[in-house]
Amino acid sequence: VFQSSETNIYDTSASNALLVYAGFSDSFSGLDSSIMPRIQWKYGTGSMYSALSDMRLFQGETYYAVINVAADPYISHGGETLYWRVTWRDKAGNYDTSPVNDARSSEYIDIASSSITNWYVNDTSTTGDSYTLAVGSDTNSGSASSPFKSVAKALRLATAGDTVFVDAGNFDSYVNISSSETAGVNIDKDSITLIGVDSNATVIDPPGSTGANLYGIYASGRVALSIRNLAVTDARYGIKWSNVDRSSIRGDSVNFNSNSGIYLTSGSDTNTIAGNYDQSSNYGLYMEVSSNNNTVSSNNFSSNSTIGLELNASSNNTITANTANSCGNRGINIESSSNNNTLTNNTANSNSIGFYIITTKFCVLDGN
Repeated sequence: VFQSSETNIYDTSASNALLVYAGFSDSFSGLDSSIMPRIQWKYGTGSMYSALSDMRLFQGETYYAVINVAADPYISHGGETLYWRVTWRDKAGNYDTSPVNDARSSEYIDIASSSITNWYVNDTSTTGDSYTLAVGSDTNSGSASSPFKSVAKALRLATAGDTVFVDAGNFDSYVNISSSETAGVNIDKDSITLIGVDSNATVIDPPGSTGANLYGIYASGRVALSIRNLAVTDARYGIKWSNVDRSSIRGDSVNFNSNSGIYLTSGSDTNTIAGNYDQSSNYGLYMEVSSNNNTVSSNNFSSNSTIGLELNASSNNTITANTANSCGNRGINIESSSNNNTLTNNTANSNSIGFYIITTKFCVLDGN
C-alpha cells in the first residue's frame, strides 16, 4: 500500500533540506484522501519524533513533504541518521503507520536544485514578526531577509509546490479576477500553501466595498491548496473556492464579511475545513452546488447574522464538533437535496432554530 522515496532539494530558508515522497496504491482498502497523510521525523535513534505535520498532494495518490534539516528544532547536529515515518487513514477508517526504516545519513543531505521554494511577505514594520528579518518591498527578492510587501507579488512568482509565509501585519493589496471581481489574494496555481503567523497577527483586508464582488482569498479550479493561520476580513466572501479539490483551510479567522466567511461552490470536493473562527458575517460557512465529500470539523461558526453553517445541494460531507451559536436565524441549515451528510457532536444554541433540515434525505445526526 505504501512506499516512500526522497531527494535533496534547495530550500531558500535552509542550507540543507530533504524532499520526501509517499506513494499509495489501491491495494487493500486504499487511502482515505479526505485526510492528508502526515509525516514526522527524528535525528538519530535516541531522539523523539517531531510532531506530525500534514503532507501535501503531489499528483495522483503521491504526497510530499519538505524536511528542513537546518531549521528544524528536532535536528540539532549532524553526523547521525535522519529517520521519517508516515501515518495515514485507509478507507476502512483504520490508521496505519509506515515501517520505521526510511532513513538517510545526514552527511549526504546537501544543497541541490529544485523548483520547490519558500517565499516571504512582510508589511513595512518588523513588529511582531516571526518569519522575516526586514520590512517588505515588492522590489526585494522574496527571501526571509528580503521579503516582498504584497502576497500578490509572491504568488506571481510561486509555482506548484511552493509555500508563501506571510508575516505579522495588515495586507491590503488586491488583484483583478475579472472586470467585475477583485481579490486580496488570487491563488491561480495548484499545490500552493499560504501560511500566516496566527489568525490575529496576519490579516488579509482587501480595499473596496464589501457589497461588491470582493474576495479576501480566491481560487478556482485548483487542487492541493492550504491556507493556514491568518485572518481574512471586510470582503464579500472572506475565502471563496470554486471547484477547488483536496485542499484545506485550517486555523484561520474569517470575520466581518458581508456575505459568507468561507464559501465553497461549484463542485469543491474532498476538502478539510478545520479549527477556524468564522463569525460576524451573514453566513459563516456556505457550501453549495455539489460541494461534496468535505470534512468540516472543530470550527466556530457563531454570531453570524443569518446562518452559521449552510449546506445547499451538497452531499456526503462529514460535519463534526462545530459550534454554531447565537446566529440570527439558524445554527446549522441542510437543504436542497444535500443527502447523506453526517453530523456528529455539533453544538447549535441560542439561535431561532438550532438544526434545520429540509428537502434532503439519508443524513445521520448523532451526539449533537
